[in-house]
Amino acid sequence: MSAIQAFKTNPSTKWVVKSAPGCITIRHKMGCSICLRCLNKKDISSAVADAQPELARYQDNYYHLLEDQDALKETLKLAEKKAEEFTIKNLEVQDHSLEQQLQEQNHTVEDNSANEGLILKISTSKRSFTIMLGEHDTLSTGRTRTGQSAMDIESVISPCQMEKTNNQEMDNLPIEPEETPQDVPIHSPQKPVCPTGLKNKNNSKVIPEAGIPAIGGLSLILLPP
Repeated sequence: MSAIQAFKTNPSTKWVVKSAPGCITIRHKMGCSICLRCLNKKDISSAVADAQPELARYQDNYYHLLEDQDALKETLKLAEKKAEEFTIKNLEVQDHSLEQQLQEQNHTVEDNSANEGLILKISTSKRSFTIMLGEHDTLSTGRTRTGQSAMDIESVISPCQMEKTNNQEMDNLPIEPEETPQDVPIHSPQKPVCPTGLKNKNNSKVIPEAGIPAIGGLSLILLPP
């Protein structure tokens, strides 16, 4: 049944008639027991009313789920905070332990360096001591050898031979020249005295025959053979 037919059969106050020039509209309110539209709406409303408890339950479950989600989020945040705190504590503990180990290693390194210095000093002192001992041993052995050789030589060589060797050594010594006195009077050299009767003439004359100069005033004449 349409709305116009229902209006014709049961005109009531539920109907709303709006007229306009050349057009009439008829509308009615909800709750009509005749109109199919209203019947359909009633069925829908009844179905909704029947499903309301279940819908309410679903809604409750939904809200519970939301609450659970919020609680889970809070628990997750708390767990993350606890994990961060735990990791921070672990890192602090590890850092502290590493610092202690580093300090111990530094102490050990310092001790080792000090020990190395002592070891070097001891080794140098040992070396110097061994060198001194070696020099002392060499000196003592040289003295003993020289003493033994001297004793052997003295025992072998007789006194006469010792005197001979001493004399030879004295002879082999270099003789220093006697020093001339510096304050010696200087005299002019004397000319050789020649006899008055003799005159040393070196009259050189050239002989035309031979061409040889005369020596001491004597002329030499070369004769042909």
